[in-house]
Amino acid sequence: MPISLSSLSTEEHKLGMHDAAWRQVVYDHRLWLRERSIAVTFSLADAHQWRYRLQEFLKKKYSYPYDAMWIVLLINSIENADCDGGVLYLLVPELTYVQELYSNYQQNTSLL
Repeated sequence: MPISLSSLSTEEHKLGMHDAAWRQVVYDHRLWLRERSIAVTFSLADAHQWRYRLQEFLKKKYSYPYDAMWIVLLINSIENADCDGGVLYLLVPELTYVQELYSNYQQNTSLL
């Protein structure tokens, strides 16, 4: 039985790209996030093993949530999460900074 989108909690997907204003905030702060990123280097074995599965790699190795994966792609100028294994180096923003940015975004939008 497929899961309906209404049954998914908002908390689980809060960092996703579903909100245009949130996407714009991330885009405007992409350099700030880059500066607060950790460098992830892929070994050739990892690049081969996780080929076309960048999201799974970051989830398994770094517990990075799927809903925030688009932010990693944005700050690395990667257009598609199904990249072909040619990626050997990524900047991954520390989740605490992404969550801080989201919290500030929520506070500012609640004032409107």
